[in-house]
Amino acid sequence: MTIGETTHDAAACLRALWDHVSQQTKVRYSTARTAPGVMGVCLPCLPGEGTAEIFLFRDTLPVPADEPDVNTEPLVDTCRLAHEFGHLLSFRERGGRRIRADAAAQLQEEELAWEHARSLLLTLGFSEWAAFDAEREKSL
Repeated sequence: MTIGETTHDAAACLRALWDHVSQQTKVRYSTARTAPGVMGVCLPCLPGEGTAEIFLFRDTLPVPADEPDVNTEPLVDTCRLAHEFGHLLSFRERGGRRIRADAAAQLQEEELAWEHARSLLLTLGFSEWAAFDAEREKSL
């Protein structure tokens, strides 16, 4: 799959996204959720200040945990990985400044991460927007 090519193949899109994101951060699956209901987390850093990490949470860890699991839920993983990477992009746009802890600022950050995710997936030829919107709604 190449950038700009449209695909309905969730596995191919997950592989392409994972490869793209892995150029800027470490990505892996984890069973150690940070809180109930949390489906992923981004531990950001600025370029040159270490390695950012993205964890996609699962009840059962796929093997290997540092490669895309294209057999279980590739469509869901694509949406969640793009969203977590959106948080990294937002963090870098802010120059590493943390967001305020109030609910309005948190919601604004979540929405911005989903906007970044949508833009990125468009460039990768993603076409499953109903699934994307469902994942977005679940998280907000």
